[in-house]
Amino acid sequence: MNYSRGNILFIILIAIALFGALSFAVSQSKTGTAKNMSGEKITIKIDQLLEYAQNVRSAVNFIYTHNNISESDIRFAHPELDAAYGDYTALNSEQMVFDPSGGGIDYKPAPTGINDGSDWFFTGSTCVTYVGTGMTGCTGFNNQVELLMILPNVSEEVCIAINKKLGIDNPADVPPQDVGGAYDITAHHFNGTFTAINRIDSTETDGKLAGCFEGGGSPAAGTYHFYQVLLER
Repeated sequence: MNYSRGNILFIILIAIALFGALSFAVSQSKTGTAKNMSGEKITIKIDQLLEYAQNVRSAVNFIYTHNNISESDIRFAHPELDAAYGDYTALNSEQMVFDPSGGGIDYKPAPTGINDGSDWFFTGSTCVTYVGTGMTGCTGFNNQVELLMILPNVSEEVCIAINKKLGIDNPADVPPQDVGGAYDITAHHFNGTFTAINRIDSTETDGKLAGCFEGGGSPAAGTYHFYQVLLER
């Protein structure tokens, strides 16, 4: 009788151990899947971000070349954007990027979770070093300033992943830091005026039409920003 009870106890202990091991394995599997899904979602959203930036670049070039609109007359006016870009009800539709008769593209905010919810920023006051005529490192001439779209305040993780996707180095596994004072989001919304005030300047982003960087003054260090050149000058 005691022998039988011992066998039963032994079997119960084995069953408990096996159940615990199975529960741990399932837990680990679920955790791994969640991490993989998170990384997969980030990749998908970055792909959407980069595709949209390229579409806006194409829309700007369509207005410039097909509609014969001068670079100074290109407009980003839209009811969801700052009024500093112009009154969208009063502008010629052919000069407007976000109009069927202009660039033929809809305005879309960045995918959720990519940044802090800030709108796209369009400016003609920033030169990207070694892009266009800024071959001497942007020396302050207005004709060296690019037409840019910038997405402020992306996460560091997203910034690193964007650069990896674009083949841009992240030194010491952090985004390159700008030394030029890249942009001022409180001013310089593009309304037709190109003014040489700021520059995106780091070894890693030299000559790159798109990339991501850490601020180094304006905007502040510890913040991260994606840019796309829409029209190099």
